[in-house]
Amino acid sequence: TDVTFIASATDPDGDPVTIQWNFGENQAELTGGTVTCRFIKGGSRTVQCSAIDGRGGIATKSFLVTVDDPLISWTRRGGGLTTNPLTAVIHDGRQFVAAGYGVILTSPDGTAWTRRQDRATETCNSVAADGTRLVVVGAYRATLSSAPTAALIATSMDGMTWQTASFATEIPEFKDVAHGAGRFVAVGARGVILQSSDGLAWAAATSGTTQDLHDVHFAAGRFVAVGPSSTIVTSTDGITWQSRSLSGAAARITHHRGKWIATGGMF
Repeated sequence: TDVTFIASATDPDGDPVTIQWNFGENQAELTGGTVTCRFIKGGSRTVQCSAIDGRGGIATKSFLVTVDDPLISWTRRGGGLTTNPLTAVIHDGRQFVAAGYGVILTSPDGTAWTRRQDRATETCNSVAADGTRLVVVGAYRATLSSAPTAALIATSMDGMTWQTASFATEIPEFKDVAHGAGRFVAVGARGVILQSSDGLAWAAATSGTTQDLHDVHFAAGRFVAVGPSSTIVTSTDGITWQSRSLSGAAARITHHRGKWIATGGMF
């Protein structure tokens, strides 16, 4: 949370006054009559504001700031709709869509949920949207606890009615899907990447790797996909991909404040 603080001070002798702020939490001190501080999490903070004149005189005032944190308390919703694991959730600009093992749920507000699809032999690993169409990817299984037998892509315009997409590539499972640069990109086993401009017709893209790809993300004008054995590939259009260097395996990739962040994990 970004919070703006404002203070003013004058000196009886007319000397110039510098205003200095101390927000604690190992944050750098800020100088100026108007400053902005970002609090990473909620709670109570002691803020110290000092006015310093050119001769070493100083006046300090401390005050308590309470920062609300909406992520501290959570309420369980959708009770009774499913006991199966839910593995992905997004907001497509119209509603929340949650997908998982054998089920897809939707909600207009995150509070009231409706069960939309019973996909008894399908597991959905990821869901993406372009503002109009939704795409889920995953796998078919004989039972929800058995190994995947064939990859799955399904699409929907409203989250209620879903259509299975067809594609020529034969792999056991798609792990993730993302949307950017005007197209959907799905990644999965054996380095397979499929791309589609409408979520219905899918074509293969050459990834340059035979390693499984576990995650794909679009930000800052490019797709980045990662997997085990230090696998990382990038593309600006989802069609042409280039291998990059990564030290260590990565399970997830994301982008924040101009930086790509990869996290490791077990595969």
